[in-house]
Amino acid sequence: NKRRKRWRRLRQNGIAMCKEMRKRNANCDFSRFLEYHCPLPHESITPDSKLELSHLVTLDTPVESVAAFIQALLRRAFPSAFWGSKRNFDQVVKAMTVYLNLRRAEAFPEKAIVSGISVLDIKWLHSQQGGTKLSRTDHESVTVLVR
Repeated sequence: NKRRKRWRRLRQNGIAMCKEMRKRNANCDFSRFLEYHCPLPHESITPDSKLELSHLVTLDTPVESVAAFIQALLRRAFPSAFWGSKRNFDQVVKAMTVYLNLRRAEAFPEKAIVSGISVLDIKWLHSQQGGTKLSRTDHESVTVLVR
């Protein structure tokens, strides 16, 4: 019975969070963000030149610009309540930056993304009533969902 209540509560909070994310995603102008953070060089775009694939492959964007683009999208597409705290958001951004700086053959474990994230800060995953501590099983179930 307790388990059923936990999942019902999570479903209600999760659906509300998903609706908010869908609304924010629909209002996000991805092309504007891309053009702002990762612009193509102006000399490569001329009305009379054909943008050939071989020419586009030679263009590259610095990792810092790509990281800024992704960070801006994460801020825009996900409400701050999704992350729970600035620390959790910064941890995800830090992991994303590490991932972007990897070389081609290097691996990035999935757990590295969520390591350092405090699940207790993510209020929509659980509902603590007035300072009551989260039970061990509730904490474990929330941790499983995050990881």
